[in-house]
Amino acid sequence: MKNKIEKIDFFVFTGTGNTLLVVNAMSGIFRSEGIDVQLHRIEKSTPEDIPGSGTLGLAFPVAAQATFPLVTNFLKSLPKIEGKKVFMVDTLATFSGAIVGPLKKMLEDKGYITLGAKEIIMPNNYTPKQFGPETEELIKHGIKTAEKYALDLIEGQTEWNRIPVISDIFNSFATSQRVWKQVSKVVKSFAIDQNKCTRCGLCKDLCPVNNISLEPFPIYAEKCQQCMRCINFCPNDSISYKGKKYPKINSIKPKDLLNIHNPEVQE
Repeated sequence: MKNKIEKIDFFVFTGTGNTLLVVNAMSGIFRSEGIDVQLHRIEKSTPEDIPGSGTLGLAFPVAAQATFPLVTNFLKSLPKIEGKKVFMVDTLATFSGAIVGPLKKMLEDKGYITLGAKEIIMPNNYTPKQFGPETEELIKHGIKTAEKYALDLIEGQTEWNRIPVISDIFNSFATSQRVWKQVSKVVKSFAIDQNKCTRCGLCKDLCPVNNISLEPFPIYAEKCQQCMRCINFCPNDSISYKGKKYPKINSIKPKDLLNIHNPEVQE
């Protein structure tokens, strides 16, 4: 039985771009089937931006078995909308245990109809490998999985499973302030090569939590959530983490992220 999906508001958070690749693939399928899709950046959105009509799409990377605090806070702030359809997709390197089930419960408690959840394996953001055949094949497989998932959503052939108690316990740990307070300290391992840095300010503009200032070179505060945007999109490869460089691993460019519609931008 087909799901009646006429319009989708896709709220997206992407770090290095893997999640945006998946969202673009799904959006292409939806649009080819005559479904209107509007993308929104989670870090630029508020609960008031969630339309009462249409279908809600949620997309984000897995982090610490759940997701980044900025995404968690957005999800928790979603308004109660009785009968609104919602689906989710996340990207990850291996597995998660603390997001799919707890999110299903939270949304259903708010009155949403949960259509489906999908986790898609994509290249690891924390393993500094050059883009090569292995990475390219993983991305191709991820995109094919995303396209099939979109078709399955339209056909009403998706599920959103939940394992009570266990996943809830994992979620409580993975989203705790204590865990992310430790994560925020990773900025002490970030280093700027001042011989390469041109002070273009792109890292500052892309940071989703406004953690970077230029004084005159990039300076990190302690709100970092380790999304890896600054390292991945630096045009001069001037930022390293624990002495390692992290080569770009997909085709997403800064403008692709910055051009995502959000309520603050008039198109």
